Amino acid sequence: MGDVPIATPTGEILYVRNLARLVRGNVDPVRKPVFFDGRPAVTLGVSMAEGEAIQTFDAALQERLAEIRGELPLGLSLDLVTHQPPIVAASVAQATENLLQTIATVLGVVILFLGIRAGPEDVAPVRARAEAWMAAQLSAARGWTEWLFLGSDPPGTVQIRIKGDDIDALLQAGRAVEAAFAAIEGTREIRSDWASPVLQLNVLIDQARARRGELAPSAVARMLQTKFDGTQVTDHREGDLSIPVVLRARPEDRASIDDLAGATVLSASGVVVPLLQVADLGGELQPWVARRHQQERALTISAVNPGLTAPLPPASSRAGRKRATGRSSNSSPASASAR
Repeated sequence: MGDVPIATPTGEILYVRNLARLVRGNVDPVRKPVFFDGRPAVTLGVSMAEGEAIQTFDAALQERLAEIRGELPLGLSLDLVTHQPPIVAASVAQATENLLQTIATVLGVVILFLGIRAGPEDVAPVRARAEAWMAAQLSAARGWTEWLFLGSDPPGTVQIRIKGDDIDALLQAGRAVEAAFAAIEGTREIRSDWASPVLQLNVLIDQARARRGELAPSAVARMLQTKFDGTQVTDHREGDLSIPVVLRARPEDRASIDDLAGATVLSASGVVVPLLQVADLGGELQPWVARRHQQERALTISAVNPGLTAPLPPASSRAGRKRATGRSSNSSPASASAR
């Protein structure tokens, strides 16, 4: 691939190896990261061939896994995330039981488990330890535990949905609702369905300056995509494998905001134009996940308080809405509904 020739505007012939460093590796950044027991992992799926017996398949699989485990480098492990043969064996063993007897047995076990063995005194310390571990080990994530219950929401759940166009007003109203929940004795598990805000960098193109520099906004977008995220330009074939070829700047050339400020764009006339000559850089905190309800931005704050039993208006009722504090100069104020 490094021997592919490229003609320059002056007629000179260069090769790809003269212009770029060719590296073969995994997709970077990882599109869909996988974790197992809190550690980065790779997931492999093994399916049984049609017509085979699952017990025979399981025996052969376990034998091969034992061989592979003995050959793994130090620090790597091979674990089963989902393993179907034991489940099938258990199902076959119970196939002779009557359906009603099975339902009665399961319901009895569930009621006994939740009513006697899983009381608040037994489960509360386990939940506290699990949430403390998540807070210490997964500081960049939000984690919590929930009771197992019959129904869509835990008993005593209260949800306040706030709608509006202005994100800042929604967040401000959401913080006020969270504070109000926290002031009620016995209220716990106060959370929002929006993710924590993250810094968003904005490239604000000045159309007048871009026209003078013979630059289209699409050219700036393509440059940013190629430099920082990478652009797939072709595929490399190896037998039945198709490996995408991605054009991207070197890691040392895309490691900081200064690299963004120093980026350049090729104009329609072939002139290299600095990005800051046609655009300004800005930043703002934006929710990583922002949800909508009936096409409107909607922030839902929920909490659990078993002592709150008074009925509240349904979420779909607009007659019972109340205005939330906060109004921006260019949008309508946020409104709130409770259920």
